[in-house]
Amino acid sequence: MALSPGARFGAFEILAKLGEGGMGEVYRARDTKLHRDVALKILLESFASDWDRMMRFEREAKTLASLNHPHIAQIYGLEQSSTASALVMELVEGDTLADRVARGVVPVEEAIPLASQIAKALEAAHEQGIVHRDLKPANIKVRADGTVKVLDFGLAKTAEPTAASAGSVSGVATITSPTLMTGAGMVLGTAAYMSPEQARGNAVDKRADIWAFGVLLWEMLTGHRPFAGDTVSDTLAAVLRDDPSWDHIPERIQPILRRCLQKDPRQRLRDIGDARVLLEDALASPGSTGRSSAAARPQPLWRRAMPVVASVVATGLVVGGATWMAARPSPDRLVQHLSLAHPQPEVVGGNDFDDNIAVSPDGRSVAYVAAATSVNSNILRLYLRRLDRREPVLLSATARSPFFSADGQWVGFVENNGHLSKVPLTGGTPVAIGGRANAPRGISWGDDDGIVYATADLATGLMRIPAAGGEPTMLTKADVSKGEADHVFPDVLPRGRGILFTIIGSASTPGSHVALFDSKTGTYRVLIRDGTHPKYVAPGYVVYARAGSLQAVAFDLDRLEVVGSPVPVLEGVQTRPSGAAAFGIASNGTLAYIERGVAEENRTLAWLDRQGRETPLALQAGYYVSFALSRDGSNVALSRNSNAGNQSEIWVWSNERQTLSRVSFEPGTHEAPLWTPDGKSIAYTSCQTGCSLYLRRADGTGSPEALQNVKDKAQRAQVLASGWTPDGRLLFEEQRLGGSWDVKSVALSGSREEVALLSDPSYREGAATVSPDGRWLAYVSNESGAPKVYVRTFPDTSAGKWQVSSDFATTPKWSTDGHQLYFVDSPKQSDPAVAVVEVQAGSTFSFSRPRRLFNLPPTVRGVSLMRNFSGEFDVSRDGQQFLFVRNGEGLVRPNVNVVLNWAVELARLVGRR
Repeated sequence: MALSPGARFGAFEILAKLGEGGMGEVYRARDTKLHRDVALKILLESFASDWDRMMRFEREAKTLASLNHPHIAQIYGLEQSSTASALVMELVEGDTLADRVARGVVPVEEAIPLASQIAKALEAAHEQGIVHRDLKPANIKVRADGTVKVLDFGLAKTAEPTAASAGSVSGVATITSPTLMTGAGMVLGTAAYMSPEQARGNAVDKRADIWAFGVLLWEMLTGHRPFAGDTVSDTLAAVLRDDPSWDHIPERIQPILRRCLQKDPRQRLRDIGDARVLLEDALASPGSTGRSSAAARPQPLWRRAMPVVASVVATGLVVGGATWMAARPSPDRLVQHLSLAHPQPEVVGGNDFDDNIAVSPDGRSVAYVAAATSVNSNILRLYLRRLDRREPVLLSATARSPFFSADGQWVGFVENNGHLSKVPLTGGTPVAIGGRANAPRGISWGDDDGIVYATADLATGLMRIPAAGGEPTMLTKADVSKGEADHVFPDVLPRGRGILFTIIGSASTPGSHVALFDSKTGTYRVLIRDGTHPKYVAPGYVVYARAGSLQAVAFDLDRLEVVGSPVPVLEGVQTRPSGAAAFGIASNGTLAYIERGVAEENRTLAWLDRQGRETPLALQAGYYVSFALSRDGSNVALSRNSNAGNQSEIWVWSNERQTLSRVSFEPGTHEAPLWTPDGKSIAYTSCQTGCSLYLRRADGTGSPEALQNVKDKAQRAQVLASGWTPDGRLLFEEQRLGGSWDVKSVALSGSREEVALLSDPSYREGAATVSPDGRWLAYVSNESGAPKVYVRTFPDTSAGKWQVSSDFATTPKWSTDGHQLYFVDSPKQSDPAVAVVEVQAGSTFSFSRPRRLFNLPPTVRGVSLMRNFSGEFDVSRDGQQFLFVRNGEGLVRPNVNVVLNWAVELARLVGRR
């Protein structure tokens, strides 16, 4: 099925043809929903029309989609039209390994790191029982930064063996059979890279990949294949019969290759991980790089002349030996990539605004947070993973924003109550530090034993508190006159020279910039425009996030100035529109980061029935954060991040017309929509220099109307609407001022004075919503430790109070008739479900025991601690369906990745300091 540029295949616009192979044609395409370029492989008609083949292929594709590794090209999904099927894959820029080999022999110091990355990809797949079966240079991409990506993992080619045996053997000459993909009697793979058992048509296992790996490495080092022939038949005969010449293979590599290229698979290396370790050892101990010596071979002239020149060079050896030893590669300078999987069902990371990971100064330990369940990102646990241990250790069941002390002896974090605490690296009882960081936005512990942190409180910028405890002091405050909204994500420079941090722009000047606070002068200035979350790396670099990748620039610590221009240094790091980037760098140059998992921009909404079955809306994918269903169920108001800095807008989805229309147009963040009872307008939160509630017509006409008359709105960290009285005259709001969440009401007539309904400063209260008859107020409170759903009388909230959920529960929602109260119930904090209590009408509030209707599937983005105000859960009028935000297809659990000695790679890309 040939496609021309500009043609459409489902949601994909064809940009250019990239090539073709046995399975089909490959195109560069634009995903019009997610606004990214992908590789689209259109399957052969003979393949796509074979139902049995397609079923096998789809099952295998689902398995392969679970492969989440930095050196494996990701499979995003399958796309089908009425005429063809296509595989949607990650588009990897750069040359293939075949292109690199075609330019000449690859030096051993370059070949080993490339081969090591290939081995890591194979190792990750083999651990999941997946064999590539067609490893060859054309299936390996090498990006400009040296990162390797292995393509076509485990997907057997399907071109039939027509006249291949008489043709030439090229890098794309693949032989296949229509029989089972991994069964005996099948010849599969590219002839020049086939193992002997493949060539014979025998059943294969992971040792076939080890053979192909050996052929790849041989070809890199010599520029030609060890087994070659003019035809496929000749090549297969060479594989089965010939022994290659080892003259041009470096001596230190020969033992590895000999074990990989054993014709008897029983004598071959059994695990590709063993080859990787041997390669890394070989790189650390260079030895001879020439041909292997033989006893009968004449000695070279220099060896025969050695006795004569020995006395001449002796002095030079004394001087030069030290230089050689200094320049000699050593194991502690070898760049190594590690992937640390976290035990399921927890999910690494989980907060869109925090520092979710930190690495110890010596690079030997990583602290990170994980969500207790994939659908509840508010319950975070703090883990410590030592690189010499197989499993992480739980440090705290309720903590966030980890950070290490400068001496590496302590792990700091933020408690649930917002206080900063620390715990010894060896474990023990946490020690309180103090401060107040209910909504932390970055923390750094300097070598001057001071801790600098930031919060979501717009009234403050960078704060400093002594590590031993005490009163915090404010170092900076956002300058509203200069278009600044907040100062966040600090990183204290060595010797107390200053602090790197991020300036968040206001609504009028959106964007984020890397700034520098000078400790000597007490002033700050913009250092790098269009960047966020900076980190200093010795001996002189600044690494920061920009547009979903890490950038780096040389930095003079003495002059506090950047040197040269920034360059991209790493893709695949988890970044957020808030400016948060999940990475940390040790003093010794080790990098730790949380890889990008689920594409946040790939969300949609889905209905779940009472059995938990999903029906996605026809809504185009986007970065949807919050939503609300209109009372009649005809429309959905949504908040969607624009991924253009600190920006989000309000949109309306029409269930009837199947259209999406924008409602808010002003710059800034607009979120947490809530319909008025008559369905004509939407209340929402708008944050510019401060946060306040606004009301706007649902058709987008007119100007937004301020709902609050609050002089100190710039001091208000957050305010969100949660519900109305049935007559629409009274609005309930959740308001956080400082560290306390309160429930207040605002009358829409008169002075619009705020009246406190629930405002106990010792705990959080929120998600308030009144029953349809106006008599009962349901809300969430953590007064007993865990959040639970309560009901009070209304409007007099002191006349009666009942706890309706038995344990951890959030997000109450009334049915249309008021006879049911729904909420998300999660007693173990790991198996959330939609639950309901039956409510009986009468002079007193009477209700049944909670009944769980269905468990929430892992594809659903769950409900945070008290966030029915952000509309992450709603109920249809008949109470038979429930609306949730749904993550896109290809759900990927992110891992913690570690790059040992990453500073070496940084020096190569940016330039040595």
